Amino acid sequence: MRCPACGYTTHPTAQSREAKLFFKEFPDYIQEPLKELYFFFSKRIPKDKLNRDWNKLVYAIDVADHDVVRASIGTYKLHEYHLEGKDLGYLKAIINRNNATYKQKKRYELDKYGANPPEININEENND
Repeated sequence: MRCPACGYTTHPTAQSREAKLFFKEFPDYIQEPLKELYFFFSKRIPKDKLNRDWNKLVYAIDVADHDVVRASIGTYKLHEYHLEGKDLGYLKAIINRNNATYKQKKRYELDKYGANPPEININEENND
C-alpha cells in the first residue's frame, strides 16, 4: 500500500527497490562509509531486520542535506557507536536530529563568528 501524499510504501520488495534507487543517487563520499557500515552489520544482525533498518536509513538520508549526512556519519564512526551495539537506527536518529537543527546552527555560527573574510590574491597585490 502506498501513501497518496508522500509515496511511501510498506511493501518490503518495493521498499528495497526504491532504497537501491535512492542509494545510487548519493555521492561517493556518502556511499562508501555506508557500505562499510552495512557490511559490518551484515555479520551481526539478522538479514530481515538489517534490510528494514537499511531502507529506513536510506529514506531518511534522501530528504537530508548531504553535508549533514556526511557530518553525521563521521560523528557515528568517530565515536565508534557501531562497536557499542548501536545499529543503523541510531545513525538515522543522528541524521534526523542534525538535519532538523542544521539551519539554526548555521545561523548561530554566522552570528557568532561572522562571515568569512574575502580571499586575497597575493599576485594581484604584487602587480600594483
